[in-house]
Amino acid sequence: MTAKGSLAHDYGRLAGFLRAISLRFQLLATLEFLLLLPSGFLLVLLGSTFILDLKKALPYLPFVYALVSIIFLFFLLILAIWRIGSRPSMERARKWEVKARSSPGLRSRSHFMVEAFW
Repeated sequence: MTAKGSLAHDYGRLAGFLRAISLRFQLLATLEFLLLLPSGFLLVLLGSTFILDLKKALPYLPFVYALVSIIFLFFLLILAIWRIGSRPSMERARKWEVKARSSPGLRSRSHFMVEAFW
């Protein structure tokens, strides 16, 4: 095998590896959204019981709360679509993998996933 052929083969393997890491982060973002959305709905539902009790004191409070709740859930949905739809670049995936490999004692690599999207 020539030097250029070996280099192309190694680059192909590296690119495949980084695409797999990028896909893994994308799947983790999807899982995070699947856990975040129900918690947002529960938060809205729990707050709505409190708001209905204050209806007599502040008559427009339920309307304002409903508006804020819709905006909050819409924000969660847009954030999830953006994070799931945007695939991290191979350069970012390489940086995350280097960080993960440089600290083998870590049990959870979740802080590397957080850095992926912020």
